[in-house]
Amino acid sequence: MSELSRIGRRSTYSRGVYCLLGAAALLIPLTSTGAAAESVPADAPKPVVIAKSVTDDATLFTRAAPGAPWQTVMKNGSLRTEETILGLPGATLETSKQTVRLSLLGDLDRNSPFPVYEAAVVLHESPDFDLDFTLERGRVSFANIKDKGSANVKFRFLDQAWEATLLEPGSKIELLVYGRCASGMAFKKKADHQNVPHFDMDLVVVAGKVLLKHHNGLENRMHAPPGPAFMDWNNLTGGIPSPQKLETLPAWVAEDTTLEHGKAKLAQIEAFRKAVLATKSLDAAIEAALKSDDKLRQRGGIVLLGATDNLDKLSEVLAKSDDPEIWNQAVITARHWIGRAPGQEMKLYQVFTEKVKMKPVHAETILQLLHSFDEAALKNPETYDMLISYLNHERLGIRGLAYWHLRRLVPEGAKTIKYSPNEPPDAREKAIAEWKKLIPSGTVPDAPKPEGN
Repeated sequence: MSELSRIGRRSTYSRGVYCLLGAAALLIPLTSTGAAAESVPADAPKPVVIAKSVTDDATLFTRAAPGAPWQTVMKNGSLRTEETILGLPGATLETSKQTVRLSLLGDLDRNSPFPVYEAAVVLHESPDFDLDFTLERGRVSFANIKDKGSANVKFRFLDQAWEATLLEPGSKIELLVYGRCASGMAFKKKADHQNVPHFDMDLVVVAGKVLLKHHNGLENRMHAPPGPAFMDWNNLTGGIPSPQKLETLPAWVAEDTTLEHGKAKLAQIEAFRKAVLATKSLDAAIEAALKSDDKLRQRGGIVLLGATDNLDKLSEVLAKSDDPEIWNQAVITARHWIGRAPGQEMKLYQVFTEKVKMKPVHAETILQLLHSFDEAALKNPETYDMLISYLNHERLGIRGLAYWHLRRLVPEGAKTIKYSPNEPPDAREKAIAEWKKLIPSGTVPDAPKPEGN
C-alpha cells in the first residue's frame, strides 16, 4: 500500500474520544472561558517577547494559563513565551530574529482525512534555536525566511522533542499532531499502556531541504517531493521512524480554497475576525456565531467553543439543541476536545463525581460510552440492547449519548423513529418500543455502520 493511501485510510479510524455533557454539567463553576482557572507555578519561566503576529488583526489569541481570559492579538502585536497561542486558519507569527515563520493551520476544505480543527502552540526561549515551540494540538507549518543560511527549529509534542535544520531559505515543514481512542478501548480509572489515547505525529517537507533529528538522536536528510519527504510517529509503536518517499505532496497539505466549501469557510473566518474586532471580545464573537442563522457559521462557533475550552457553553448546546446537524457538530467537537491530551478522561470523571456529584457508576457508564465500539461489539446483539435500554436512563448524558450512537449505527431508525433525550419518559418509551421493533432483542441490524469522527 502506498504511503498516500495509508494516510488517507486513517479517516476510517475512531477520531478521538468524546463526551456528551448533560444538563448537570452546567452546574460546574467555570471561568468565562469555560475551564477551571489554574495558577501559574511559581518556578515557571518568566514570559518574554519572542515573536510577533504578521497576519491581520484578531487572527491570533493568547492566554497566560488554562482558565485565564483569551486576549486578542493585533497585527504586529507581541507574542510571549510560555503562553498558549491559538490561531484562526492561516494565522502566522514571525520570530523576533526574523528567521522563521510559523503558521497555524486548519481545515479549510475537505481534503484532510485528519481530525484536526484548530492549532495551538506555546513558544519557548532558547538561544540555540531560531524557533523553539510546543505543538499542543493541530496542524502548523514553519519555514526558513532568512536571506541566506539555515534555520534551526526545535519542536515538541507530548513527551517528544525533535530538531529540524531548515537547510536553505524557503525550506518548509508541515507538522500535525492529533489524538483519538481506539474503538473498543475500555475506560479505566488508572491509566496503563493499553488504555491511553493513541497519538500520531505526521511531518511533511513541503519545500527545500531539511536535516531532521528525532527523539532517539538519529538524523535523516529529507527534501520536498519527489523524494524522502514524509515521516510519522505514534505513541503505540514508538520505535525508530524513517523517512518515506512521496512522489507529490498529499492533497491535505495544499488546501484548495478555490472549492466552494473552502471559499465559504474563508468567508466565515473573515466574518468572525471582524466580529471579534467589533465586539472586542472573543467570547462575544463566538456567541454571535452560535446565534447566527447560517449553519456553517454556527458549526464554526461550536468548534471554537472546544478550541477555547468553553465547556459550559458547549454543554449547553449539547443539552438544548434539537438540530441534528448542530448536535452532531457539538458531539464531534467534544470528542476532539477529550482526545487532545493524555489524562482528559480522568479529569472528566473527577468533574462528574466531585463537582456534579454524579454517582460513580453513572460517571463510569458515560465514560465507557464515550468510546466508539469495535467490530466485535458491533456484531454483538447486547450492544444494541444496551443502547436501546439507555434511551430511558435517568441521566440525560447517558440517554443522549446512547441515541448519538444509534443514529450513526442505524441511520434508518433515526429517520423513522422520533426521539429526543429531552422528552418526558412516556414519549421516550414510545420511541423505545419502535427501536425494539426495528432491532429485536438478540439481533443486530444489517451491516452496522462503522463509527468515526
